Amino acid sequence: MSDAPDRLEQLARRVRWLDRYRRTLAVLAALVLSPLAIAWLARDLNGEWTRLQLTLTAGVIAPVTWWIAELTFAWRAASWETEHSQLSRECGLPRAELLRRK
Repeated sequence: MSDAPDRLEQLARRVRWLDRYRRTLAVLAALVLSPLAIAWLARDLNGEWTRLQLTLTAGVIAPVTWWIAELTFAWRAASWETEHSQLSRECGLPRAELLRRK
């Protein structure tokens, strides 16, 4: 367990960094992935959809992509926080105590 303090600090740094930049990263991911999804969709439809339909679909895909990116980053931060919490607590369950009520 000699690595525990180093791992705790590493996890804490990761969570702080991701909390600071999560929204920016999610917006960037949406800006990069949405046009790729629209290009893929337009290629697969082979001109069956009008430009208006593709534009409206892009308006839906962009927020959904942003939301999925936010969800992914939040899940990653939560998993790091959970690992940090588990490493920082003592092993095992606390001792059970019987409380008598009067």
